Parts: sequence; C-alpha cells; structure tokens
Amino acid sequence: MICSQPLRRIIAPLGVALSAAACATEAPLQSSFALVETGRGVEESADPGRPLIVRSGPRGQLYVATQRLSNLVQALDSSVRFIRTIGRPGPGPGEFGSVGMLYPKGDSVVVGDTRGDAAVFGPDGGFVRSLRIHIRTIGQVLNLRGDSVLVPTPVMSKERFGLPLQLLGPDGDTVRSFGSADRSFDGRVLSRLYRHVAPATDSTFWVGRVDQYVVERWHMNGTLLQTLTMKRPWFPPLVKDWDGTNAERFPTMLKQVHQDHDGHLLVMLERARPDWSASERGGHLESGKLVSLLDRLAYEEQIIEVLDAKSGTLISTINNQGSFLLNFVDDDRVIGITQGAEGREVLVVYRVSHPTINH
Repeated sequence: MICSQPLRRIIAPLGVALSAAACATEAPLQSSFALVETGRGVEESADPGRPLIVRSGPRGQLYVATQRLSNLVQALDSSVRFIRTIGRPGPGPGEFGSVGMLYPKGDSVVVGDTRGDAAVFGPDGGFVRSLRIHIRTIGQVLNLRGDSVLVPTPVMSKERFGLPLQLLGPDGDTVRSFGSADRSFDGRVLSRLYRHVAPATDSTFWVGRVDQYVVERWHMNGTLLQTLTMKRPWFPPLVKDWDGTNAERFPTMLKQVHQDHDGHLLVMLERARPDWSASERGGHLESGKLVSLLDRLAYEEQIIEVLDAKSGTLISTINNQGSFLLNFVDDDRVIGITQGAEGREVLVVYRVSHPTINH
C-alpha cells in the first residue's frame, strides 16, 4: 500500500524540475532476498570488534576500521584474509588517535582522524602525504564528482548548526552545508542531527535519518530530490535519545542505507529484540565497557529492508539470525562479525542474493 502526499516540485539551480515525496507502508512481499556467506576471517588472539567503517578498494579489497582497533585500518582481500595494517597510533603524519573517516581514492586510501587530520596512503599501505579536512567526523563519507567529499556530520557553529551534510572541496574546505529545512534544536534528541549516506550517482546520494524512518535523495548542489517516509508501527520517531541504561528499552534506529546494482534501496535497521526485557539485560552496558557480540545479540537485532527506490514499497526483508552484526560495503557485499569455533569474534563477508537474478 502506498499513501501519496502532494508532490513537491523543487527547482534546481539548473532550472530543472526535480522530484517528489512519497509515503510508504508495509506491503505484501514480492520476492525474497538473502545473505550468502562468501568469506570469513581467521580467528586471532584478539577479537576484531565490530566494524565501524568499511570501504572497498578498486580491486575488491576491503579497508576496515573496527571498534577495538580504532587507531589503525586493516586492509583485507576479498576473502577477508589479512593483507596489512594502515597507519599507527600517534600524533604524527600517518598516525591516528582514532579513525573518523575512510574512503578510497584511486589506488590509494584516505584515512581521517577524529581530530580533523587526514592522510593519504598508497597501494602498498605506505604513508604518502597529509591532508587537512578542517572538520571532525565519525562515520561514512562519500566521494562525489570533482574530488568533492560529502561528510554527514553536524557542525557546532552558528552559521551551520542544524545542517547535517557538509560538502568539502579537494582542498578540504567546506563548499556548502545543507540537508535539513528544520534547524531547531532539542537537547533530548541529539540523534536528529545525524545522518547516514550512500551513493546513488557521482553527484546524487541517499540520506537516511537516524531518529525516524525517512530516506531522502539529494544532489550535491544542495537540492532535495526525493523523500521516502516509511510507516512502521515498531519505528516511531524518537522523542528522546536512549540513555544507555538497563532500565530503558533499546530504541529502533536507522543504521545504514545502500543502493544495490539493480537500483534497490537497502535500509539497515537496529531495534530491540521482540522478547527483550530489562531484567534479562543485566549489566551488559556498564559505563566504559565494550559490549561483546553475544551481549549485543541478547537484546538487539538488525534487519535489512529492501525497498523500491521510487515508491518506498517494501520488496523483501532480510532478518539477522543472531550470528552477525552488519555493515554495507559496496554493490551487494555486507561485512559483519560472527562467533568463531573457538568462541572468538571473526569478520565475515556476505553477498546479498536475489533468487530471481542470482543463481
């Protein structure tokens, strides 16, 4: 079922009439998607931790910054076999306190520190040169046309506060800030300031809101092209950020968006398990302690909804079966962690399979 809203015509600077808003509710599924494992890492003495930022290189290799190894990047081949580490702890060139962004650039990879510094590393993982990004960020960034970089992060300045998207030029300076018509501030819901992004073309991209099930398509010139608002009874808009205590139910949040090679829109959502209860959570989230895979799976689950990118109609749902925590990589690859034979967490790569086109 699709509930239409009045179409909003937005006139871009080029004078082209662009886009529409749509509202979609759950509909009967038309086909079934699934995750097929294609590679798995080797269990090591130290758990790798949850992948925080994952990007792919030009030859299918993976660059991964994980929760526990936050001051360096692992380069892995397409089968998740370790190749090398990139960077090292420290304040100097090619060193990081904590990885804030990560993106490939040709045969090289750019790694940004949460302090606002960045460095270019060559195909062999060696340090090439330093960059100034002039902005602090944590999460996914996008390469766009003309060596521009899109950074989804709020900026705490009077001029740009409440604008969640920052477009940077090749020199690292901010070209424009945009992404929201409502710049009001509510200290109870800081998550309203954050977004997840994914490429659509070399100049357009998808933007998912964290606090509600809304996905937008934007142009790098700052024009809103499309809005999809999904209606799910289990995903009401957040009115208060989760406080991280055992007494409060884990809220549903949008975690990632992705467009596959067939143009489907994949949305990753995280929510409390249906059988959640405060008593069962015990002390899983003690302040300052990392949460293990099994602890997380005790109270939350991830699902992927496959949507029609034009209407928002639900095509299929991929359920997390309790053995992995997922991050989109590229095209049809997903990376996460699973429990290995020795009880340690290992990285695993999946392919999103559509039974009507993948055999």
